[in-house]
Amino acid sequence: MKIIRISCLLTVCFFLWPGINAQQPKQKADSLDIVNTEKIGLAGFDFDTTAVPNDELTRSIQKLFDVTGFLKGSAGLIKALYETEDMKAMLPEEFRSKFIAAYEENGFAYKWLMLSTIKSYRKHFTLDEIKQLISFYQTPLGKKMSTVYPDLMRENSLDGAKLGKWVGTIITN
Repeated sequence: MKIIRISCLLTVCFFLWPGINAQQPKQKADSLDIVNTEKIGLAGFDFDTTAVPNDELTRSIQKLFDVTGFLKGSAGLIKALYETEDMKAMLPEEFRSKFIAAYEENGFAYKWLMLSTIKSYRKHFTLDEIKQLISFYQTPLGKKMSTVYPDLMRENSLDGAKLGKWVGTIITN
């Protein structure tokens, strides 16, 4: 069990800890009021900070996020992970508090999450498809999906964490 906790801690620290202590990029006013417009390294990671175009597609994607609550739900799921008893046991409170605050709606990580997610949507969806998704999520079924989806993700994430612990126990014995 100790090996599993240590490996979870190392994974979390490797992927996430450096970002909390990294210097936050200077904000530049653009369509998202997020970041400067060149690639920079954050704590040893090459992170694309190019701004997304301030066009109808970007505005429609932002509307989709508003209609679905997707981005807030994603940030909430990340924050919830760091509020679990396992994370409380593994990580210093100061780190967890800073990490959770970074994913608040006006936090720097939330803005980076938005930028990254908009870029992904722009890559995989056309403007017409985004408009169709918005129309769907404004129907009763779409509204139900928006309401139920965060619970589905949270339940499955918690089950996935339990499964990961169990698999870790099996392969280390």
